[in-house]
Amino acid sequence: MKATMVFLLFFALISCRSSYTSMEDKPKGSNIVESKNGEEYELIIIDPGFDRWFVSNRRPVNFHELSFYENQNQRYVQAWNEKVSQQGLYGPNSPFENRIDYDPAKAYGLELNYKLYYYFKYIEDVYGNRYNFPM
Repeated sequence: MKATMVFLLFFALISCRSSYTSMEDKPKGSNIVESKNGEEYELIIIDPGFDRWFVSNRRPVNFHELSFYENQNQRYVQAWNEKVSQQGLYGPNSPFENRIDYDPAKAYGLELNYKLYYYFKYIEDVYGNRYNFPM
């Protein structure tokens, strides 16, 4: 396999924190991290509600082709990063805090694209109307 996908969900980090989190305490950087060997990528999702939502709302990984997930993720990432650049408009509890460095030229594989697509669907479902997430 050209690239192995590894997914890490950091729910313990969020559950151990108090309900108030300052901007300095929140993680910064991308949600897609490349391994040292350049062949593995991991998707880091810190939102504690995503895992439960994902289990009850996902479809099988092969429900769509890889190209569908890639095309949708390009649209979502562009909208997401626009929201991040306008962060002051959305307040401290906005989900749009970290840029997502999704490069369409990289082969992230089906698993990472699948999970990222459903993370965006989760954001639409939970926050879409409040933040006007355009999808």
